[in-house]
Amino acid sequence: MSISPVDFATAQHPDGSGSIWVGNTDQVYGSRWRVELNLQPGRAVLEQQVDLYNPSDVRHRYYWWSNAAAQVWDDSRLVHPTELMGTHGFTRIEPWPIDQQGRDMSVIRNQTDGPVSLFTYRTREPFVGVYHARTNSGTVHVASPAELPVHKVWSWGADRDAAMWRTALSDDDSAYVELQAGLYSDRNLSHALARAWSIPVETRR
Repeated sequence: MSISPVDFATAQHPDGSGSIWVGNTDQVYGSRWRVELNLQPGRAVLEQQVDLYNPSDVRHRYYWWSNAAAQVWDDSRLVHPTELMGTHGFTRIEPWPIDQQGRDMSVIRNQTDGPVSLFTYRTREPFVGVYHARTNSGTVHVASPAELPVHKVWSWGADRDAAMWRTALSDDDSAYVELQAGLYSDRNLSHALARAWSIPVETRR
């Protein structure tokens, strides 16, 4: 979907809520997706309803992630209910939130070695979030583990390169993190964790 136009529509409902729909057709398999984003009066909740449709009789691969960006400050704290995280490519398995160097990686100002991109390991909690001490507020991303079993966090971090990205991607040099949930095969991650931590692994088929 990176280069294809995306269809959209908007609507106001009798109960005072409003919706935006976005959708597209995959040019490879012909599969269709549609997302409704809905705001209800008096609620600080953005609801998302996703419809994925395969019109053929043949099973096709697909890749789906729900991604919410939230503004952060250097003292903001990520809330991921897990004890282990895996990196892209499973090149490294790390404890969470205190890494092997003793840093609390859930706090943005401690992310000083470049971008942070980590996947939770088999958490059954339905949420991830970020808390801001300076405003006593936060953002929570909620998704059913039965539908989106893996959570991910992306952060530009708090080093010199991160400051450059803050300038390039915002109007006021502010930072953000991405709170994600998605479909993900954890077979390779499970075996990587087993090697690193001697955890018994049950392979799913």
